[in-house]
Amino acid sequence: MHRRRAACLPESFDGATRRRRWTARGIGFCLGALVTASAAFGSRITLNDGRTFSGKVALIATTVQNPQAPVDGRSIVLLDDGLRQIFMPFRQVRETNELDAGEPVETFVIPQQVCETGAQVATVGPIVRVTPFDEYGRRILAMRTQRGIEEVLQGITEITPEWTKIECVDTMKIRFTWDMRVATNSIPRDMLSKILAKQVEPTNLDQRLKIVRLYLQSERFKDAEEELQAIVADFPNQQPQFQPTIVRLQQLHARRILEEIEKRRESGQHGLCRSLLKNFPAQNVAGVILQRVREMETDYDQLEQRGKKAIDKIDALLAEAKETQLKLRSAPLVEEIRKELSLNTLDRMASFLQFADEPSLPAEDRLALAFSGWLVGSDYAIRNLPTAVSLYDARNLMRQYLAEPVQAERTPLVEQLRKQEGFTPELTARLLAMMKPPIDTPAPTPPPPPAAPAEGTQPPPPRDPNAPPDFIQGQYRLVVDVVNGEPPVEYFVQLPPEYDPHRRYPMVMSLHGAGSNPALQLEWWCGGVGPDGYRYGHAGRQGYIVVAPAWTKEQQQGAEYSPYEHFAVLNVLRDVYRRFSVDTDRVFLSGHSLG
Repeated sequence: MHRRRAACLPESFDGATRRRRWTARGIGFCLGALVTASAAFGSRITLNDGRTFSGKVALIATTVQNPQAPVDGRSIVLLDDGLRQIFMPFRQVRETNELDAGEPVETFVIPQQVCETGAQVATVGPIVRVTPFDEYGRRILAMRTQRGIEEVLQGITEITPEWTKIECVDTMKIRFTWDMRVATNSIPRDMLSKILAKQVEPTNLDQRLKIVRLYLQSERFKDAEEELQAIVADFPNQQPQFQPTIVRLQQLHARRILEEIEKRRESGQHGLCRSLLKNFPAQNVAGVILQRVREMETDYDQLEQRGKKAIDKIDALLAEAKETQLKLRSAPLVEEIRKELSLNTLDRMASFLQFADEPSLPAEDRLALAFSGWLVGSDYAIRNLPTAVSLYDARNLMRQYLAEPVQAERTPLVEQLRKQEGFTPELTARLLAMMKPPIDTPAPTPPPPPAAPAEGTQPPPPRDPNAPPDFIQGQYRLVVDVVNGEPPVEYFVQLPPEYDPHRRYPMVMSLHGAGSNPALQLEWWCGGVGPDGYRYGHAGRQGYIVVAPAWTKEQQQGAEYSPYEHFAVLNVLRDVYRRFSVDTDRVFLSGHSLG
């Protein structure tokens, strides 16, 4: 369980001990001692499933109780990493390690006229607008309240490599205390550099280097390199001193790009990977990194050649085959393979490519390996062409059955399926596992560009640069029926980059809170929308589908535990399964507040 940080936690661990390890036997005593121990360096908690978290630790009894109270009988471990408060069951903690002091953490304190008195923020209404930070670290956050839309002036008061602290700036209109944290890596460099530049003397080398160290500790190696290059330009006599550091930063940046390429490749974003490989920086990069880049480029080239060979061999075998009627029946299947064969589906051709040049096999048998491999997977490929073509007919009937909402119309489809030669339990299961979702959901199309104003009329006002784009790549807005007599439920879907219906994707179902909406849930998981219409958040980076239903009724403030709420979520889930390629073993439910 996670929540945003709301208050400081007591310091933990004794500074005299640099690193101490406890196993399950002694962990109860040690965690209890954390609350009263003197300040030091925080701790790293390892859970039974291998996940690790770092921060300051306390034992509590409930999620609303003061963590500084006595810890007798407490069974919840509270860990604060400065950005979040994370709650975990005590029984799930495998071990606790005290962290070393390590390198001092660079911190910038930004002077602001912060509200020291006033009511503390308990809940935040729907956020209507957030302006970018200015050079003084201030921005306006507009949210909807019971009194209408309120604008809050916020100011950055502290910047660390991990998190940035934002507080309410004292104004005559609004006075309350609000400690809000955002990840420092979420602030773009052009914005962050302007804020940091106001906190240092341009002619003070030590202060300028503090910014470089902040970027280094944030693992923003490219930003650190650019900042150091600017320092070298302003202090040219220091270039010999900093040149080795610049080279090291270039290597770290290159290694980070390589890690990103490997992550994107695991998520099926091969087009982006090839683009990053093609434009990979080579200056001052270690040979082992460049060797790995060349190997990945070679792998992609070889896979592309295998795909081209598969298509060419199918065409050649079709010309050689003698079964004219089967060739005619398989024409749509061949066109499908030609159109949809990709890096995500190339493994289906493995058996076919293994025997594609085997002269002892008839052309029909080799074609059967290609067709059946495409439909049920290479491991289940067969050498009987009539059965392979029948599998294609069976799969199409199965898709019609799954997409047909009327029961009376589904019964004849089952009868037709039973007559298919490839309709066996084993092959049917394989067909279901390999086929695309039964309902084709066309990708949304961007709106046409605005027409030129007629002669003699005023041109439209210029577009607000802070307004979201008219079209968001990969986002769907759909509706599904829920309960008879109730209105249908609207839901949003955000697909990851380079979505391929032949690939199975993990999915997050995210439920909004009272007064919020599904669009904000997408932004939480997938990031804001850039001017190009793309989202660049972590869900897309990790290759996740995110679904956000409007599961509550208008003005609803509490859970009603009604059939409407229940089926609003489940019917959306079923509809998503029918439209998009979801890995049903990796579906996660999340929510905020009421959600």
